[in-house]
Amino acid sequence: MSIGMNYGHQAVYSPTQTEDDFSYLYSMGIRGLRIAMASIGSPRIIDEQDMIVRALAHGFSVIWGIVVPTLCDINAWNAHIAYVESTLLSWAIAHNLPTLSLGNETELHIDNTTLTSATMRSDCRSMATYLKSHGFSGKVTYSTSVLDAYRTPWINEGLGNIDSIGFNSYDTFLNFNVRNNKIQALLGSGMYISEFGSMGNGYADFNSELLFYYDTMDRIMSLDLYSILGYFFTYRDGGLGVLPDSFALQTTSHTRQALQAIWRYIL
Repeated sequence: MSIGMNYGHQAVYSPTQTEDDFSYLYSMGIRGLRIAMASIGSPRIIDEQDMIVRALAHGFSVIWGIVVPTLCDINAWNAHIAYVESTLLSWAIAHNLPTLSLGNETELHIDNTTLTSATMRSDCRSMATYLKSHGFSGKVTYSTSVLDAYRTPWINEGLGNIDSIGFNSYDTFLNFNVRNNKIQALLGSGMYISEFGSMGNGYADFNSELLFYYDTMDRIMSLDLYSILGYFFTYRDGGLGVLPDSFALQTTSHTRQALQAIWRYIL
């Protein structure tokens, strides 16, 4: 089992800072990065692609793709599909992207009038087939909320040519652990935890470094117990009660308790 990191949610992109971050994370033993995903037309896409090129040069395995707008109707969804099957596909092939993501939590953004969740899931399976039949040799993935309403249809319908599905899992540790057990038993290596942290607000859920440390350790141990790859979610610029440049793992006392939890488990 290994721990990956979500990366790229900083407010201002700095290639120099990114290089330093990647060297730091790699030295910790992190080998997988899930790069932030923007929607079509966002200037962030160029920054994200630069991050990917740099991450691959450092030796990381990378997950990346694009996401839909905050409110997605059938027209926006069709534009998303067209972009994935053309522009994104071409870029992914040219740069040897290890894992291409079809989106993240699309179900939470569709209008449920012109576009339904069932249609979206079917189209994702079709996109995966298209990508693999048009030159993409990497893995294809999709990620969504771990809540029953979003994960159960994927489990019941199957993934088709999607290689794996990630679940964004924020809840109490008890629920986190129970879901890890259930989902891993059903999907095995076809699943991973695409985002995890605490109950959702990081350090601010506890306002205690020690409790944050133990909660992070418990979650990593749960992932280890069920042999699940998990990507820790973080805003590297701070917020949620932590310092800038801390990967949301360091409080004002500079003891980096939660970061030590990750470091302890992967080194």
